[in-house]
Amino acid sequence: MSSVIAVGYKAKVGYATETTYGVSPTSTSYSWLGATQNITVRGELNPVAVYEIGNIRFPSYIVQGQRAISVDATFYPQDYTVLNQFISNPDASYSIATQFPDISQAITVFGAKVETIRIRGTTGEPLEVSCTLQAQNFSYSLPTGVTMPSDPSKTPYYFATISVKKDTVVVPKVLEFSMELRNRLERVYKFGQFWVRAIPTLTASIEGSMRVTFENLDEYNQLTAFSASTLTLDLGDGHSVSVNNAIFSSIEKPVRPDELIALTVNFQGRGVTVS
Repeated sequence: MSSVIAVGYKAKVGYATETTYGVSPTSTSYSWLGATQNITVRGELNPVAVYEIGNIRFPSYIVQGQRAISVDATFYPQDYTVLNQFISNPDASYSIATQFPDISQAITVFGAKVETIRIRGTTGEPLEVSCTLQAQNFSYSLPTGVTMPSDPSKTPYYFATISVKKDTVVVPKVLEFSMELRNRLERVYKFGQFWVRAIPTLTASIEGSMRVTFENLDEYNQLTAFSASTLTLDLGDGHSVSVNNAIFSSIEKPVRPDELIALTVNFQGRGVTVS
């Protein structure tokens, strides 16, 4: 029996856009996701317990139900490429491979579509992206001829190099900014197999929040005016993520004796653009 146990820092993660849904690209180089902090593959077999009259009080049979595969990933982006891919292409599907070189094993999830992607920036920390993808199935191997990516040696986006704008004006004194895109996906099954046949993308929503220090009422009025605006997260390298036609939906301004007074403004928008 092998005594080698896989450890997280040695793992490699890569993704590729599928040409045909559920078919992992082969003989190609997979793309770098970012400075990955977590990658979790989750499989739910959803067993169905069958009871019957005239038998014991426990199930007579347990059969496999509809299989539901998902991937959770958290990473610090090092360029805008993956943000553009995951946000701007709602109908695209991906294969996501995780390789474990120390034990010569791998897991590849295929037919994965982005359900949610959340971008969060806060002072003192790198910009963090967390996303959940719903997938068709997975295998315990890498696709044939795949080359896994290496770190591009680019510093992740972080608080000192990014800024937030309301329309074209920089919002000063931002402590935290987050936005979440949620695609409503529908798993479609069919007779003859446990896994999904397709995962079409239906409607979508975009919402978020911004927390700023409270210093004067003029800024308060500007931030809380009920009028559509564009909220932009400027990444500092010529690229940005913008929430279009954003409306502020709620405001919180707690006052406590042992904390600074900060204003939290929640918003929702009618679209999102990566440029």
